[in-house]
Amino acid sequence: MALAERGLDVVSVDVSAEDQELAARLATRAGLADRIRFLHRDAAALPFPDGHFGCAVMMDVLHHLKDATPILTQMARLVRPGGWIVLADFTEEGFALVARVHQREGGQHPRSDVTMGTAQAILAVAGWVMGGETVRHLQRVAWYRKG
Repeated sequence: MALAERGLDVVSVDVSAEDQELAARLATRAGLADRIRFLHRDAAALPFPDGHFGCAVMMDVLHHLKDATPILTQMARLVRPGGWIVLADFTEEGFALVARVHQREGGQHPRSDVTMGTAQAILAVAGWVMGGETVRHLQRVAWYRKG
């Protein structure tokens, strides 16, 4: 929604229909429904041509993936030359906070072996170079450009 608030047209992709429905309701409530298209599908197989987007962003998803290669390969394919890929995932402190929240709710937050380092290695194979990174708000954020 932050990107849509800045005037960008956004496509949100998630395998969870429930999460997409919630996000669509929140976007409607914020007056942003006309700027965000919600797709309930696997991000490893998206119906867009090569170079369709100027940027692709993945927030707090990497740690849910068993294999990040198919999704990151799609991101690399879909972003046009000169565009950016932005990845964010929790810091260790962020993971600890999320784990505590889930424990209080009687659950457990899943966490795979996929890390920001894993993502950087996959994108490097596809020709993407890290442009920079920062740690803020319990997240590590890195941005990449085609080398």
